[in-house]
Amino acid sequence: MLLLGQNNDYFDRRGLTKTYEDLKRLYKIMGAGENIQLFIGPTDHGYSEHNREAMVAFFNKHADVRAGKKECKIVTEPDEQVRATPDGQVHKMGVKRVFDFTKAMATEINKARKPVTAAKLKKKILPKVLALPDRAGPPHYRVLRQRGADAKPYSRHSIFAVETEPGIQAILHVFSKDTGYFHFPKAKEALLYVPHISSQQDVIDGRAPDSAEPLFAVDVRGTGQTTALTCGSSEFFAPYGTDYFYASQAAMLGEPYLGRRVHDVLATLDLMKSEGYQKVHLMGRGLGAIFAAMAACLHPLVKRITLKNGLQSYHELTQVPVQSWPFSVMPHGLLRHFDLPDCYRALKKKKLWIVDPWTSQMQVEGKCE
Repeated sequence: MLLLGQNNDYFDRRGLTKTYEDLKRLYKIMGAGENIQLFIGPTDHGYSEHNREAMVAFFNKHADVRAGKKECKIVTEPDEQVRATPDGQVHKMGVKRVFDFTKAMATEINKARKPVTAAKLKKKILPKVLALPDRAGPPHYRVLRQRGADAKPYSRHSIFAVETEPGIQAILHVFSKDTGYFHFPKAKEALLYVPHISSQQDVIDGRAPDSAEPLFAVDVRGTGQTTALTCGSSEFFAPYGTDYFYASQAAMLGEPYLGRRVHDVLATLDLMKSEGYQKVHLMGRGLGAIFAAMAACLHPLVKRITLKNGLQSYHELTQVPVQSWPFSVMPHGLLRHFDLPDCYRALKKKKLWIVDPWTSQMQVEGKCE
């Protein structure tokens, strides 16, 4: 194995070096230390001449091939010579799109799948599909600095960092009109709001409820005040942006990003229960409606659930060529086990109220937002 990197790559060369050191140790244990090598080129991200020459030299060595050390001049073939189709376009040959296969397969799965009971959703299906981690008890939280009137109509803004996993914090906002809180507010009932992508912005825009006093709102990981800027873009729905990259890595590790965000809601509810709350009205909007619906199926503290601008079904997303919901809400294989209507049926006993559901394009039917 040859690991290739670049000195000024946006992929941190320190991580590559650490990976090499770990693998080198394993190769040595197996008596094959000479079979792994690291080469870091002098330029930016890319497969430069230096890296290509290092690769060829490495494989020539292990294949016992004698060849020059420098790369020969590369002759670029004309487009017509390398085409696999008459004019270079597959779609003009009457073929099916990936979407066509997806639509047909999803339709068959939808027909074959049986309705799921609330008990089965709670005990088996949701924990499995979401790969939910264990929750040993109420999470630790930190009291952060209070803010003033930065989210009208509320004049006070208290903030708590809830450690939902080691090193991971969800931000719990408490918006109030008179009192700022230096400690967790005490009460028996509360409304907990899960926003589309930002608690504070939803309050400012008038999309969050303004009748609750105080209003609890939680930014799960990767949203609101925990939004990462890893890819240098502040656009949450950028097609190849931060949210997509974190979701992709989570999928490869078998730990769906959606599951960890639902876990953040569950851990916040655990904290509220430990502080004496007995009833919670859980409300979610947009992406938050998905997190809230699944959390409400799992947590007994939720006695009432309101979903605004939520997704009606995952199946709907498979029936259109292009849809607007992000990859981060799509755990692998979900439709083989359940769909959102199963959750909604399970939540009828919790006074489920669905308001202005969004279509596959994240719009209210017949409206453009």
